[in-house]
Amino acid sequence: MEKVGFTVERTDWLEGAFGLYGYFFEIMYYNLPMKSSKIGGKTGRVTAPALKLIHPLLGWLAVLFHRLEKHAKVTTGVGPKNYAVIVKKPSRRKARG
Repeated sequence: MEKVGFTVERTDWLEGAFGLYGYFFEIMYYNLPMKSSKIGGKTGRVTAPALKLIHPLLGWLAVLFHRLEKHAKVTTGVGPKNYAVIVKKPSRRKARG
């Protein structure tokens, strides 16, 4: 932002470690394949049943970590998922002669 003329007033983390991990669990809950045909081969026949077993746990962990984020923002040891940046736009006033 500074390279294009803005002044950075403040940068804040929107979420800490709990929010980041909650997001990962949520992505896994909604996107991991549950059918062996979607995984393929011998790996699918072994992996799909295991994923079906842990699927409810992933959903529960996603909810737990999102709730933890609301109560305790941990900002050490991990990067944020999102930032909020407050910038100031430069003035366009021309000097009078």
